Amino acid sequence: MSSLSRNSSTSSGMQPHATISAQQCSEGHPDRCGFLRKRGRQERLLENLHLSRHINWRQKFVVVKEGCCYCFDDEVARSPYQSFSLEGFYRVFRHKAERAAFVFAVEPAEGKLQVFAASSEDDRMAWMMALKQAMLEANPGHHISASGGSHHGEEKDVYSEIEKPVFDPPKKQSEMKDGSGSGGFHSGGGYNDDDDDDEDEDIEEESDSSDDYDQPDEEWKRPPPTRRSLPLPPVPGEAPREDQDKKRGKIALPLPPPKPQAPHRDRHNLPDPQPARTPRVRPVPAEKPSRKLSEQDCLFDNSDREAAIQILKEKEALGTFLIRKSRQGDSKVLVVMTSEGVREYKIFAEAGQVTLDKKAFFPNVDELLQHFSKSTLPNRTQTLGRSYSSS
Repeated sequence: MSSLSRNSSTSSGMQPHATISAQQCSEGHPDRCGFLRKRGRQERLLENLHLSRHINWRQKFVVVKEGCCYCFDDEVARSPYQSFSLEGFYRVFRHKAERAAFVFAVEPAEGKLQVFAASSEDDRMAWMMALKQAMLEANPGHHISASGGSHHGEEKDVYSEIEKPVFDPPKKQSEMKDGSGSGGFHSGGGYNDDDDDDEDEDIEEESDSSDDYDQPDEEWKRPPPTRRSLPLPPVPGEAPREDQDKKRGKIALPLPPPKPQAPHRDRHNLPDPQPARTPRVRPVPAEKPSRKLSEQDCLFDNSDREAAIQILKEKEALGTFLIRKSRQGDSKVLVVMTSEGVREYKIFAEAGQVTLDKKAFFPNVDELLQHFSKSTLPNRTQTLGRSYSSS
């Protein structure tokens, strides 16, 4: 690990570019770029409700360059959905989260805590080193050096050097009251991590970004199971109901007196007995033949998103769907009417196969449609019904 040191006496003035694309940002030897999982507003809310086990953090393309951090929806995004200067950020440290592993955070002296998750321990260490280097560039006038060590025998020493603050921030009120300082491995308590990412907004945008359809990594948020109410304790001095019932069963009750026999009637005056009616057995309905869904039957040969949504709203039937062209590239979007309104899923093409959630892969779109006509869509309880052309 190389030495982390910077010396200067002037402010860096580094500000991120708002309109730079992911490809442009990753050019020119950035400090580090790659995929990380980032905790946003939605994940933080579920953690506060202790429901974070129901959702995975979403994967983002992150670039650290020239004292700034850029977060893109993917590696081909035209602009970052979030970018910030590392000026004012004074330390990077390991973090803990209920759902994610290899978590780390970047903390500013004032503002929001930015929390990420790497794919491995070595990957986390490399990202923390890159962010520490970028913070030193963005906060000149401070000098902190960290001598190198191996990633195994001296891993604790390496982390202790990386997690040293770039500068001493003003003490927060909570720290002034209880005298707590910065530790080594943090759980995140007491930090202002009110991430204000706009990644959780609904699908009302002009571009065909990932907000234009349901995210593949987003899992359905199920409410926790309700607890069954416990029986009330017995009233003092009163035997439980079960014991009372047992005692009653043991007491021999007197038999009722025999009923007097009815007087004999002339059999000619008796009405003929009615034959017993046998219940009508409903015939078992024959199994409906499984319908074969085809991409050609549901293809909406247009990229107009508003027109596609309006078509499904006029149909009104849940499960009605169509496939429209994406407004960027040659990809396609599956549009479905659900109980929560119209929802859109981008159809990803990877290695000659197609998928909606990057978990279940199919050889072609027809097989994908056939699968989700019997199984629920990702993050929904809805299955595919009829295509818009046949409903």
